[in-house]
Order: sequence, then C-alpha cells, then structure tokens
Amino acid sequence: MEKTKQRPHVIVLTYPAQGHINPLLQFAKRLASKGLKATLATTHYTVPSIHTKTISIEPISDGYDQSGYNQAPNLPTYLDSFKTVGSKTLSDLIFKYKDSDSPVTCLVYDSLLPWGPEVAKKHGIYGAAFLTNSASVCSMYWQIEKGVLSLPVGDGMVPLVLPGLIPLGFCDMPSFLAQPVGSHSAYLEAILDKFSCLELNDWVFVNSFEELESELANALLGHWPVEMVGPMVPSMFLDQQIEGDTNYGASLWNPIGDQCLAWLDTKPPKSVVYVSFGSMAQISAEQVEEIAWALKGVNKPFLWVLKEPEHEKLPTEFSNSTNQMGLVITWSNQLDVLAHRAVGCFLANALLGHWPVEMVGPMVPSMFLDQQIEGDTNYGASLWNPIGDQCLAWLDTKPPKSVVYVSFGSMAQISAEQVEEIAWALKGVNKPFLWVLKEPEHEKLPTEFSNSTDQMGLVIAWSNQLDVLAHRAVGCFEIGINGSYDECNIAVVSSGPRVLEAPGQL
Repeated sequence: MEKTKQRPHVIVLTYPAQGHINPLLQFAKRLASKGLKATLATTHYTVPSIHTKTISIEPISDGYDQSGYNQAPNLPTYLDSFKTVGSKTLSDLIFKYKDSDSPVTCLVYDSLLPWGPEVAKKHGIYGAAFLTNSASVCSMYWQIEKGVLSLPVGDGMVPLVLPGLIPLGFCDMPSFLAQPVGSHSAYLEAILDKFSCLELNDWVFVNSFEELESELANALLGHWPVEMVGPMVPSMFLDQQIEGDTNYGASLWNPIGDQCLAWLDTKPPKSVVYVSFGSMAQISAEQVEEIAWALKGVNKPFLWVLKEPEHEKLPTEFSNSTNQMGLVITWSNQLDVLAHRAVGCFLANALLGHWPVEMVGPMVPSMFLDQQIEGDTNYGASLWNPIGDQCLAWLDTKPPKSVVYVSFGSMAQISAEQVEEIAWALKGVNKPFLWVLKEPEHEKLPTEFSNSTDQMGLVIAWSNQLDVLAHRAVGCFEIGINGSYDECNIAVVSSGPRVLEAPGQL
C-alpha cells in the first residue's frame, strides 16, 4: 500500500509577551492557510489566553508555570530558566510528534529565544528565526553586534547616523539602546546574542515588507537568508484571504473591547487621543503623572491603555476630574481601536514635554481641511515669488504619483556638499522631481546636473506647497519639520525610512 504523504509540520515558538505572541500567532495562521500543519508553542501561563481554530496550541515550560515572569525573582533568572527548562520541554514536544502522522519538520523560533536553533539541530529539523522587530531596528542591533556601534549611546553620538537610516535622536531609538542599563539589560543581551548566529538558520523571517524598508531588506539579505513576511496582522486588515481572521486571537489581559468601542462610538471623528506604550513598557510613577496631566491639559477625549499595576500610580484628582473626558483601560484590541473613526492620533511613546500641549492644528487653509471658511484657499502670504501656474502646469504633464517633491523649508541651511548629494540622488532615482531650492542655494547646483536633468525635473525657488501636495502627480515628499503637517493632512506619503520601533516596546 502506498504510504500517505505527510503534511509539513511547523512548530512556531514564541516569547510570552503580547507583542511577540501576536505576530508569531498570525504567522502560524498564515502557514496553516497554505496547507501546512502549524503548532504554536508557548508557556503554560499564556496558553489559556490564546483562542484560534486553525492551529494547535501546545504548552512548554519556562520553569514558572503559575504566572510566568511575574513569578521569577528577576529577569536574568527568568531567561536562564526559560532556556534550561524551555529547551527540554520543547524537545519533548517535538519528540511527541515523532511517530505521528505529522512529525515536526521545522522550528520557527522567536528571536528573543536564541536557544531555539540548538533544539532544531538536535532533532535534525529545519530552523528559522522570526524577527518581530522592523528591519530598521534589527539593523541597529546588528551594528552593535558587528562592533560598528558601541553602547551606551552618549550625547556626543547623537544624532546617530547608521547605514540606511535617517539620523536618529534618543527618542528614535529602541529603549534598549537609548537606556541599555537597568531592568531591561538582560533583554538586550539576549537580543544581541541572536545576531551572532543568524547566518546558521535556514531562514530568517522579518516582520516587515520590502515596499516599506527595501534598502535595509537588501542589506540584510546580503548577510542572512532573509524573507520579509510582514506585516503580520489579521487577514481582515490586510488581504482578506483567511476567512474569519478578524483579530489576533490572543490577549494576556482581559480586553474590554465592547465597552471601549462603544465609548469611541460616542466621540466625534478624529477627536480621540489614543495612548498605548506596549505590554513591556516600564513607566515610572513620575512619568504616569506627567502623562496624566498632559492629557488633562490637552482637553480632548482620550483613551489610555495602562497596565493594571500602573493604575495605582494615577493621581486621584486626575481620575476624578477626567472621568467624563477619558477612558483608562488595561488592554483592548489595538487594531479595532486604530481602525475606529473617532481616533485622531496615537501616542506610542512618552514624548510629551513638561507642559500640556493644546491640540489646535493642523493650521492649513480651510479648503484643505474642513471647508468652513469661504474662499480660504491658500495661506495668503509668501516671502518668495511663487511660480504657481508654471509649476502646476509642469505637474499636469506628469503621470499620477510619479513625481518626487523635495522641499526643506525656508529656514533650512543646506551646504554645497548637501546640495550636490541631493542633486545626484535625484538624478539617480531617475524619476520626475520638483525641487524647491531657495535662490541663494541655486548657485551650489553642479552645472552638469542642471544640463542632464532639465527634461526630468524642475528646480524652483518657491511655490504653493498645498497646491503641489494636493496635485495627483506627486508621489512622495521629502520635507522640512513643519511641512509634515501639510503632508499628513493631504495624505501624501513621506519618503525616507522611518523607525517603527518605539522606545519602551519590543
């Protein structure tokens, strides 16, 4: 009798934190939708929090089965225990399926658990790392492992310039880099450990996509067997290919989804400030208080996700004075919240200053916003002589979303070297471009650049930025600081890489 062909069986091993379970669980669902057998392996403590019909959920032990990390005396002890006990119980799980209809053929492990490939090698199966971070953040850690970047990052190193990334300030870096010493230092050690042996994996999966981080993806591909598989979000929010996949199916907290969404339903469109720093954020009492009074000072509806232990840090008078204005909850389905019409902005790391910020913007002409002021079609002021008709007529000749628009603002000081570098970059892109360059800077342009790009691009001293941004031909915009409000309001995509990792989150 012919032997029945066995389905490939992949065990997906995740670290027991919400920001790790979500993408790895979603990855397992994706594998199952392609016909593979997928099993999510996680700790005893987190198994009851996961509900899904398309994959199997199997427990392994981290040595603290009652309450996980909260049961351990400290983080280093917990990670050591997870390595010792987790390796053994994961090995037992793989052995359990050895003589079944679907023996394990591959282990995809969370990169925060760098001992995963040792288990895969022991059983002679494929091993693959799953990087839950963006390629940008992975690149930062990789520079440390290579010795290019040393820790701690001091004031003299900021802005930090790394290949493929914009100059980074402290607020742009993962918290493990900006503040490498303290309660999270053991995590940093584990993170760096994984980069020392990634090339030994059969695959390295990154939770990002090439259209977002193509330059970094290509750089990583040159060193590891990289596959960009993100974004790992429920299918309903992406391609609708997995029936019924409307949420992650996992919550380590008790989400009050219906109450939260019902509250949002009562708020006007784009009026609510949503605040969530992630499940692993460590927020001091002083920071909680500062954020609280900032939210009160803004005087806008707010939805604040604050873990249960942090609630006791809230000032009593804050809760009493804002109970009609805001809602403080322990957890909710972030995708549903972000997709809600009432949410106007998302605060993902604590960048509020030491004063309440009144949210009255964006300050753009009414035609581009709410059409409440008749005839308000432009700012009504220009320190330069805009060549609007010529500029817009030129844009009219270009295909939709084909033009690179470059404008660094009226106060930008650009050196001759920078002008030349930008010029050759625009020529190298080989796309139509519109470059707003102040008159004094024009003389810094290389002569051969002007001669070789006169059919491709237009360099002007100034124009009406709102009209340009609203034009169908503009595809991306490299900006000055204040210009971002124009850009965001008219929904033109900004060029240049952006770091996706927020301080305080893995």
